[in-house]
Amino acid sequence: MKQKTYTRCLECNTVNEDSDYCKNCGALINIVLKRRLESEAMEERRVALENKIKEESKVLKFFENGLTHPFFIIRLFFKTLHYIWLFLSMVLGGLIASILAAAAG
Repeated sequence: MKQKTYTRCLECNTVNEDSDYCKNCGALINIVLKRRLESEAMEERRVALENKIKEESKVLKFFENGLTHPFFIIRLFFKTLHYIWLFLSMVLGGLIASILAAAAG
């Protein structure tokens, strides 16, 4: 014989019998179910973030493949782009550092 469980709703203080949701306001009152749904939502957010990171890494993978390409001309083109990018990032970093140093006094 199954025992009856009574749960008080935190939203409207209605006492519910053997239910996951409040019969009065429809709020979720089963704590185990609520925690499981929250953990599933957190897992979905984590997977979405990992997928976003993987999409960003496709661009990096493209440039890595270009730098190790078997054809000399394509490899030279990608290496040139890579060195231009490094030079511009160093110039920009130096500019930011000089502005911060001037602002600090």
